[in-house]
Amino acid sequence: MCSDRQYVDHTRDRDMALRECAQPQCARDVQKKLTRAPAICRAPWNVEDMTMDNIDETVSLISAGKVQGTNVYNTGGDSLGDIHDVMIDKRTGKIAYAIMSFGGFLGIGERYHPLPWSTLKYDTRQGGYVVGLTKDQLEKAPTYAAKETPAWGNRGFEKTIHDYYGVAPYW
Repeated sequence: MCSDRQYVDHTRDRDMALRECAQPQCARDVQKKLTRAPAICRAPWNVEDMTMDNIDETVSLISAGKVQGTNVYNTGGDSLGDIHDVMIDKRTGKIAYAIMSFGGFLGIGERYHPLPWSTLKYDTRQGGYVVGLTKDQLEKAPTYAAKETPAWGNRGFEKTIHDYYGVAPYW
């Protein structure tokens, strides 16, 4: 039975999905939609609305795609830039860095600032991340240009980033 607490994975075969979900609306949706796109039913909502393309944020989780483009503010509320990308440690699965774009105009002269993930806090009121830096501190921080390749994996390079922000390395 499908409910808010128990999910039925309709990516399996049609018969199993129909047996496990007793709610009529869900069963109709499964019959119509199963052959087109796999979905997770969370009755009473429409199966189509619950595809992975639409689930990008919960109360405690957010997709990497939604993090990209999120504004970054200092503690004074000034916008410093936005998250361009995130770097994830392959072994632990933890986010190591948020790559913040800063400066430039229309992409010209823009620099990327690798911020240790531990320096960022999400502020629901501002709808963005907050970091305890001034614009002046950020201008002096370790950066790289779009055409440069940072030395990821080089612990010396990464240590300079952590030392600048005064935080322990993620490793």
